[in-house]
Amino acid sequence: MKIEDNIPYRKLTEQEKAVLSRNGNYCDDWERVSVKDGFDPSYVRGSRFSGTVRIGSFEATHLMPGDYAMHSGIYNAVLNDVTLGDDVLVCNVSGYISNYDICDMARIFDCGTVYTRKGSVFGCGTNVSVLDETGGKTVRIYPGMSSSYAWLAVFERGEAFQKAIDGMVSSMAENMRSDRGRIGRRSVLSSAMTVDSVDIADDVFINGAAKLRNGTIESGCVIGYGVIMENFILSRLSRVKGGSKVMDTFVGEAAIIDSHYCAKDSLVFSNCHFENGEICAAFAGPHTVAHHKSILLIGGMYSFFNAGSGANHSNHLYQLGPRHYGILERGCKMGSDSYLMLPAHVGEYSLVIGRHHRHRDSSRFPFSYLLDKNGYTYCMPGAVLSGVGLFRDVSKWPKRDRRPKREGYDKVIYDLYLPALCDSMMNAKAVLERALEDMPQIDGIRIDVLDKGDFVIDGLHMTYEAVINGIKYYSIAIAIALGDAFLYSMGHDASSRKCISGESWNYDRWLDMSGLPAPEDAVRDIIGKVVAGELGDLENVDKALARLYENYPAYKNAWFKRRMFYLNLSPEEIIRDRDKAVDEMNRMIAASATRDYALSHMLDGEDVSSGNREEYEGYLLFHSQDVCS
Repeated sequence: MKIEDNIPYRKLTEQEKAVLSRNGNYCDDWERVSVKDGFDPSYVRGSRFSGTVRIGSFEATHLMPGDYAMHSGIYNAVLNDVTLGDDVLVCNVSGYISNYDICDMARIFDCGTVYTRKGSVFGCGTNVSVLDETGGKTVRIYPGMSSSYAWLAVFERGEAFQKAIDGMVSSMAENMRSDRGRIGRRSVLSSAMTVDSVDIADDVFINGAAKLRNGTIESGCVIGYGVIMENFILSRLSRVKGGSKVMDTFVGEAAIIDSHYCAKDSLVFSNCHFENGEICAAFAGPHTVAHHKSILLIGGMYSFFNAGSGANHSNHLYQLGPRHYGILERGCKMGSDSYLMLPAHVGEYSLVIGRHHRHRDSSRFPFSYLLDKNGYTYCMPGAVLSGVGLFRDVSKWPKRDRRPKREGYDKVIYDLYLPALCDSMMNAKAVLERALEDMPQIDGIRIDVLDKGDFVIDGLHMTYEAVINGIKYYSIAIAIALGDAFLYSMGHDASSRKCISGESWNYDRWLDMSGLPAPEDAVRDIIGKVVAGELGDLENVDKALARLYENYPAYKNAWFKRRMFYLNLSPEEIIRDRDKAVDEMNRMIAASATRDYALSHMLDGEDVSSGNREEYEGYLLFHSQDVCS
């Protein structure tokens, strides 16, 4: 909130000028200094004023660190073309403050230079060369940008669409363009060396930043010691601390960047948490996490992702530049010292272990282990479904959403069995079954049988046992997914139909827009309306994306109805198969948790034979009758 121009300020009285001069203050022209009623000149000392300066009243006392009380006022500072609201504290500014509006109850102390350049846009419209470092997928960032909008901007490269959204961002940048910056209500700017053209919202805490330039900091953010940020947007409730560097980067809501982390040319969305390592040209969707010093995430697209120590990519083959990128779909992990040579594509909820020097695509096989063996990528399809870790992850992500009411710019669906993922499991199961039937090719997928009875499917090595188990794991998960969808449909079918009446999308093809799954037809409809000018600004585009989020349950119900028809399943079959699959899944969850529990006490010498049901029972699935009740 900026200071309103209609707030009444008056000229200084002669007595006030005399007090100001006597207290060691100086101004070339005191006529250009105006104040509000209630102004007390005794709280202005040792300061210098130039240009047009407006000062509010000084009535409040600020409680400083260490319980030291300091009255609001201006002490030992140089102010040029500055407006102060009420009860502001400005103390010990070694350089100067220029072209800023400082709102009520703000505190600025022990700082260097704080100024705004003419025509500043505060980071809006900054070009971020995400994924392709050579600029092939550049996104222009702006305050309030969502992960789903950014996904569209990256992957819908049609000239008309790009021109339309470029115009929208340019329009927002022009609306933000100003010769003056803002420091919002109750915000604190302490021990910052340089603040250059940064818009600071309400309730921001900045302590010890080294350099902040050309950016927007939204409400509730925290910036700590030694931080350097240039050409950035920092969204609500985010924290950048511990000497981290953020350059040409968008940071979403409630994200954490700490411990000397370096982010360059990247998009970082809600609830991400980065420490110690480096991210470059990366699209970090919601809940992307990397904590260790030796991690380099470069040219990758992630969401609900976790990187182990030493995880690394290569995006440069030393031919046409660092233009290659990889996609690790929702829920993937990379184990310690794992490596991917890009381009590569990893299916949902998969675990990458070892170093993979060939460009592999495992997107057909979600929930898989990808292992490195003698330079080849071995795939254990569906194996992640057999462990408790998957269900712990799915349970923890909503709980770790630090946004109020889990609402904000990013539209995040936490559902495990997305429609596209269910279809992917069905297709993967069919491919594995065909492999056992010794069919050399299915739908363009090459299947080779090795001497030992193992397989190479689309370049991925699979043992005979892994194929058998993969069919089993996918069958269990498919039965549960369809059963869950049926149970939802039983109570919401009518409301779901009403919610999307008038829409006639093809529900067989879906897109996951970095946390927001939606029918491809519905997404194409938004793209068409943007190109046609029906969605003419960023606010309306965001509303259209929000409608996809609100309609997700109805869209999924429509998808389920089609699957129920195509698969010729009766309600009785669906419920029976689901409950049978739940029994098997719960057995695997319990076995996995018990093994992990035993390992965690291996060195303790404790008797763990009694098990640990209290630790994993929260991840067990309910039978259909219990769900309905």
